[in-house]
Amino acid sequence: MAEEAPGVPPAHLLGVNDLPAEPDRHLVHAPQPGGRIGPMWRRLGHSLACAWFRWDVRLGVCLLLGGLLSLHAGLDNNWDLHNYHLYDPFALLHGRLGRDLNAVGMQTTFNPLLDVPYYLLAVQWLPHMPRTVAFLAGLPYGALAFLVLAVARLLPGGRQPWQAEVTTAIGLCGTTVVSEIGQSYGDIQIAVFVVAALWPPLWCLAVGRPRSRPWIGACAVSGLAMGIAGGLKLTACVYAPALALGLLFAVGPWHRRMAGVAAFCACWLAGVGIADGWWAAHLWARFANPMFPMMNDLFRSPWAVAGSGRDTRFLPRSVVQALFYPFWWLGGHPFVASETGVRDWHFALAYLAVVVLAARGLLRRVRDRITPDPRTVLLLVFFTVGFAVWEAEFSILRYAIPLEALIGCVIVAALQSALPPRRARQGGVVVLVFLLATAGWPGWGRVSVDRGAVFDVRAPALPDHSIVAVASKPVGFVLPFLHGRDTAFVGVVDLSPGTRLYRTVARRLHTQRPVFALLFRNDAGAIATLASMGRRVDTAACQPVRTRRASGIVLCPAPPSPAPAPAPAPARG
Repeated sequence: MAEEAPGVPPAHLLGVNDLPAEPDRHLVHAPQPGGRIGPMWRRLGHSLACAWFRWDVRLGVCLLLGGLLSLHAGLDNNWDLHNYHLYDPFALLHGRLGRDLNAVGMQTTFNPLLDVPYYLLAVQWLPHMPRTVAFLAGLPYGALAFLVLAVARLLPGGRQPWQAEVTTAIGLCGTTVVSEIGQSYGDIQIAVFVVAALWPPLWCLAVGRPRSRPWIGACAVSGLAMGIAGGLKLTACVYAPALALGLLFAVGPWHRRMAGVAAFCACWLAGVGIADGWWAAHLWARFANPMFPMMNDLFRSPWAVAGSGRDTRFLPRSVVQALFYPFWWLGGHPFVASETGVRDWHFALAYLAVVVLAARGLLRRVRDRITPDPRTVLLLVFFTVGFAVWEAEFSILRYAIPLEALIGCVIVAALQSALPPRRARQGGVVVLVFLLATAGWPGWGRVSVDRGAVFDVRAPALPDHSIVAVASKPVGFVLPFLHGRDTAFVGVVDLSPGTRLYRTVARRLHTQRPVFALLFRNDAGAIATLASMGRRVDTAACQPVRTRRASGIVLCPAPPSPAPAPAPAPARG
C-alpha cells in the first residue's frame, strides 16, 4: 500500500465511516496456527474490531448504553421536575402563557424549550409506557459519550488502542453526569451542545488544515452550537468566553485567530437568538426584562425587586477555598458545589493535570523550543477558563457537566506529557479504576418503571372558570392533570410585597370566580400567604391529589376571607 503524502490527513479522519484502510495491528492479532475454532474466533474478533471503527456503530453502542443505564436507574422524580420541568412546556404548548401568572414561582419564566421533549414523551405521546420513556430519557447521555469519544480521538494519541475509550470512560463516570442520566434537569443536553462546539476546531487542527476558510467555518459552527446551548439554558453562557480564548491561542497568525474568534462570536449571538430570542421577547413584552427575574438590577422591571437573582449559596467563602475548591468537595459537606455532599476526585485530579500540562508545556517551550500541540492548548485553555468563570458565577456542580465530561481528556493529556506512551495508557486505566472505586453518585429522586403510568396523577375535577392558587412548592407537576374548562393557574409563591407582580397576583385572587388552593397539607406558610391576599383555605373540605410521586398534596376551596367585624362604638359616659 502506498504511503500517505506529507500533509494529507489520515484516512480515519476524512472517511465518513471512519474505517481504516487496513486492520490496526494493535487490535487484530496475526493468524496463528491452530484448529478450526481458532481461526473462527479470530475472524469474529477482526470483524468486531473493524466494525468498532465505524462512527455509526460507536454511536449506536453509546446510545444503547445511555438508554439501558437510564432504564436501570428508573424514572426521574427530582424536585425541579415536581416544580416546573413539566408545567413550563405544558404552558407553552397549550397556550397558557398569557392566561396563567407566576404559576410555579420564579421558574415560570425559564425558557421551556429544553423541557418540551420530555413533556411530549411522558405526558402526550407515551404516558403509559414508563420503560420506554425511561430508556429514551437516557439517550442524551449516550450522545454525550459519543461526542466525548469523538473529541478524544482527535487529541494527540487518541488513536492509540483503547485510549479514547478509557479517556471517555473517565469523564463519563463522574458524580454529576452519572447521577443525571435520564433526569429532566437538561444539564446533559446542554453538555452535548458544548462538547459538540469543541469538535469542529479540533478537527481542523487534527487534520492539519487550519487555513483561513476551513478554520473560520469551523469556528462559526462551533459558535452556533455554543450559542444554542446558552440560549436553551443561560448557565451555559459561561463556556463561550472560555472557547473564544481557546480559539484565540490555538494556532496560526493573529489575523486568522481574530477572524476565527469573530466568526465564533457572531454565530454565538445567532445561536442564542435562535434558541432564546423568542422567549426573551416574550419576557420583555410582559415583564420589561428579557431575563426576568434575573439581572433586574440592570433592567429595573417594576414586576420584581431590583437584584441579580444569582444563587450564591455554593460560591467559595475565601480566596484560599476558591484557589483549591475541588479539594474542598472531597469532604462531602452539603452546599459545597452541590445540595448534597460530594466525594469525587474527578476535578481534584483534573486540577493536578492542568498544573502538570501547564508546567510541562512551559518547560518544553523555554528549554527545548518546542511549541505545544495546538489541540492540547485549545483543550487546556477551554477547560481552565471555563472552570474559572463557572466557579466565579455559580460553583454549582450540575452546571459543570461539560467540564466533567472532558476531564478524561485533560488527565490523559497530562499523563502523555509526563510518561512514555505505554505507561500513559496504563496510567489512564489506573485512574479510571481509582475513580470508579471511590465514586459516590448522589440521588436526585427516582420512581420505579415497573407499574402504572409515567405520571399517575389523579386529581379532583374543577368547576368551570376556576382559579387555582398554587401556594406550595414543588407541586407544579400536578397542574397539567387538573381538568376544568377555562381554568387559570396563579402562583402565590416567590412573591415580594410592593412589586407589580405581587399586586397583580393579589388582584387576580379578588374575583367572583371559584378559587382553589393547591398546597401541601398543613402548610401553614401557604395558608398564611393566601390569608394575606383575602383568601381562607377551607381545610375541612380539602381533597387529596393522589400520585406515587409525592404525598400530602391537596386541593382545597379558598373562599374569600370573612370581613372583619366592625369595632364596637365607644361607650358614652
